[in-house]
Amino acid sequence: MYCPICGGGYILKNGHMRNGKQEYICRGCGWQFVANSENKISKIQSNLLRFEVGDELCKEVYIAFDYGEFEEAGQLLDQVIVKRERQIENLAENHYYRAKIYELQFKPLKALPHLKKAYYYCPENLDYANAYVSLLKSQTKFQQAIPILEASLQILQELSPNDPNACEFEIATMLNNLANLYYETNHYKKAESNYLEALILRKKLAHNHPSIHNTEVAITLNSLGLLYSDSNRFKEAESYYLQALILRKKLAQINPDTYAFDVPITLDHLANLYFKTNRHKESEAHHLEALAFREKLATTDPNIYEIEVVTTFNNLGALYSKIDRYAESETYYLKALILRKKLTAVDSYEFDVAAILNSLGMLYSNTNRHQESEAYYLETLALYKKLVQDNPIAYESNVATALNDLANLYIQMQQYPESETYYMEALILYRRLMQDNPHIYESNAAGILNNLASLCSMMNNYQESELHYSEALSIYRQLAQDKPDIYEVDVATALNNLGLLYKNTHNYKKAETSHVEALSIYRKLAQDNPSQYEIHLATNLNNLGLLYKNIHNYHDSESHYSEALTLYRKFAQINPDTYIPNVAMALYNLANLYYKINQYKESENNYLEALMLRKKLAQKNPNVYEPDVATTVNSLAALYYSTNRYQESESYYLEALIFHRRLAADNPNTYEPNIATILNNLGVLYRHTNRYNESEIQHLEALRLYQKLAQDNLNTYEADIATVLDNLGSLCDNAERFQESEMHYLDALKIRKKLVQINPNKYEIYVMNTLSTLASFYFSRNKLAESKQYLDEVLPICHHWYQKSSEVYGTKLASMFVLGAAIAINKEMDSQTANQYFEKALQLNIAENVKQWVLEQANQYNNQNSELVHNGLNAN
Repeated sequence: MYCPICGGGYILKNGHMRNGKQEYICRGCGWQFVANSENKISKIQSNLLRFEVGDELCKEVYIAFDYGEFEEAGQLLDQVIVKRERQIENLAENHYYRAKIYELQFKPLKALPHLKKAYYYCPENLDYANAYVSLLKSQTKFQQAIPILEASLQILQELSPNDPNACEFEIATMLNNLANLYYETNHYKKAESNYLEALILRKKLAHNHPSIHNTEVAITLNSLGLLYSDSNRFKEAESYYLQALILRKKLAQINPDTYAFDVPITLDHLANLYFKTNRHKESEAHHLEALAFREKLATTDPNIYEIEVVTTFNNLGALYSKIDRYAESETYYLKALILRKKLTAVDSYEFDVAAILNSLGMLYSNTNRHQESEAYYLETLALYKKLVQDNPIAYESNVATALNDLANLYIQMQQYPESETYYMEALILYRRLMQDNPHIYESNAAGILNNLASLCSMMNNYQESELHYSEALSIYRQLAQDKPDIYEVDVATALNNLGLLYKNTHNYKKAETSHVEALSIYRKLAQDNPSQYEIHLATNLNNLGLLYKNIHNYHDSESHYSEALTLYRKFAQINPDTYIPNVAMALYNLANLYYKINQYKESENNYLEALMLRKKLAQKNPNVYEPDVATTVNSLAALYYSTNRYQESESYYLEALIFHRRLAADNPNTYEPNIATILNNLGVLYRHTNRYNESEIQHLEALRLYQKLAQDNLNTYEADIATVLDNLGSLCDNAERFQESEMHYLDALKIRKKLVQINPNKYEIYVMNTLSTLASFYFSRNKLAESKQYLDEVLPICHHWYQKSSEVYGTKLASMFVLGAAIAINKEMDSQTANQYFEKALQLNIAENVKQWVLEQANQYNNQNSELVHNGLNAN
């Protein structure tokens, strides 16, 4: 036998009770008790009061229970329960106030467990529930907050039948708060349902007491505007914003001290909506109206309202940056920064400053002021990393965003290793954040994957690039299943990016498949919302035009380019500041196409119109648009070279060179590659006009630049080095410096064979061209064995690419067959082999002029019955 209180086994008999039952006493704790023969009762008795030694009320319960007086025992136990519940309530209250003290000390993570206990002990206390939810929300723990608020709402709704009028206000508030959480976690249908239910209740309350409840109606109207704006239901968003604005202006007229603060909030939201839908003048007007409200309020109470002035400065900075009014943008951002630093609200000071610094970094990045951009981005990152030490949950996403922005900048500066480092760090952060909040951070992770894929493509890591693009596409497809209105555009963007990758790696069928699927999505989206999605449609049409140009489908290329240009011109009529650059780009692409298909007059007209627009843009924003001017000037130079207008060509090349040298003074990593390209082109021009010394000077300077750039980024610039070496080989060949020519050709071939191991789809064509050049070079030097060696090596490659595109590569293969015939005749007088080569050439799917050339070569041999001279056809 054991004591039911202390569990000790030193038990002695202690006489009998009044009812004759044997009594026992525990020598360990002194407790007197009666052994109960009923197992169930004994178990209750032994466990009922085990931890209540010293509590007289509990002892009375035990004695009554021991005597079998259950009614009395039950009543006494009710008193114990009340007492214990009161203790729990006191404990919950203590935890609640302990949390409040931590919050006053700006220690939310220490407050969180106390609020959790307060809610756990008293879940029916809505103050505890609301406080716990509020803190969870501030820590972005939205998924944990939702069930708590749902349970609280159920408690309120169960109380409402008894006193519905008393609970309607609380229910409406709870519905609105719950909708906010659904909105934060992208559960837009649930958010919409709760907002609309809250709106009905609040409008009902406002009908009877408008002065009290109209402010809550405006809050819900504004929240619905935000929801519909984020889900791209712009007409509905505008409608609810306007309703909220009318109501808030009405309230502000009656009581400006209380309600004037709310008016600029809705003005800002409307301005952001107009910004998003490219209604920039309306956006500007609403931001300026919001600024006027806030500056007026700030004169009466600067401590409260100057922070809101900062917000509007920042919004105007973002707007002016978007529409290329960069000087105004910089002015407003700097105003925001100066004013925010003057204010001393410790809780948000560093966060707000970091946000403004980040905006300035982005502005300077967009205007190619890379050093200033880098300085601001690094300062932003340092501030966010400082904030994350005390509150990682709240600020880790900001750190990830700052890392992404820095990585984007380093791509512009062609500092690819640094860019990759920052992208990877951002991706790790987002993957961790996804574990707790997948609905929030999955799209962010997909965005980083997309950026990382683009970087890998630039670094010629095409396999990794495809993996990252594919993972991003997979995430967007999954998100689009639940929310097509939001994520279908991201699916299309990811498809478009994959299409560009496949194009760059000459996987043209996959490229077309991806672009066409993206185009289908964009067309569907643009039908419902042209102002928002036609610009994306134009971009995709432009990319398809580029793809079709590359695969020599010139008709479809022109069609897609022209449709893109029409759309850009349409947008430019409404908003020239924003879309004239797109018009210039589309004109430039059409000009490139016309140049490719020898429609030189159309090409020149488009280049000149693009140049005129870009020079006009560069007058306002030279840092942004001078690179485009230089590119267009360079292209005109190439056009004039092709049409034998050599003086004009030289003039434009030299003008382009001046532009790029000036740009390279501030950003060498960005513009030195362009200088090398122009120098190389000038070298080709001078070679063609027999100015060999000048040609060599240009080529050698280009080579030195590329070799310097390759020291930091070999994968990017080795191909360019090979191109210049090829051109030097041609120069030395023309100047009859054959030994040097051979050396340059072989060096170019060595590099290209190395590159083809990394990416055969991209570099095999260049290997083919250098092999064919060497085969012709040795033939012309009467080194027939070497010529045959390189011919045998190049023919399988020519066959491979001919099978991919006979229209594109038929001429090259035909030329090599004719060279084979020439070698057979000149080396061994083997007419049978020569005729076999001719027959193979004539069986190819080649243009009539090329077929005629082959026949002329064959007839020359058959008629003259002498050595065949291979008159090379330009097949590159």
